[in-house]
Amino acid sequence: MTVPVDGDLRELRIEDRETREAIETAASQLERATRGLDEVALELMHRGDNVRIAVGQRAWTGALIHAGRRLLKLRTEGGAVIDVDLRRLTSIAVIHRSPAGGHAPGDPDPATMIARLRQLEQTAETVEVGGPDLDPVAVHVVVVAHTHIEAQGIDGTEWVIPVGSIAYVIRTDSPAHT
Repeated sequence: MTVPVDGDLRELRIEDRETREAIETAASQLERATRGLDEVALELMHRGDNVRIAVGQRAWTGALIHAGRRLLKLRTEGGAVIDVDLRRLTSIAVIHRSPAGGHAPGDPDPATMIARLRQLEQTAETVEVGGPDLDPVAVHVVVVAHTHIEAQGIDGTEWVIPVGSIAYVIRTDSPAHT
């Protein structure tokens, strides 16, 4: 039996370190590959990253302030608050990673877009609703049914909009295009 010399031990340590790094990389990739979009959004919210979210041709930049399983909420630098149905989200881009940490979960937010719309039905505030197949329209939500909303446009138009067409809701009392 031969006793390894210092060079052999050094090589074994290097191989061991490389093997451990490869295992850690593979474990990290597996974890990333098995998480859902809601978990990615939650991580971005906790980190406090400045992100750009898109729904069809519309996009907004700001910080995520809520990330649930089916709904996320972004606050733009201009103060607009946008609720987005995660199933209708086109993309999230990290514009700037935050070095300081992010947003802790606050008060409970609605779990779904229909729940958000029901909240808005109670407040009668003016909001903008839209989606990839729904041109933006400013309305007061009057009735929320299971399949649609009935709303009053700020110009007096009566709207009936299928809930499935609504991908985002913007509070219009602040700038929405940031």
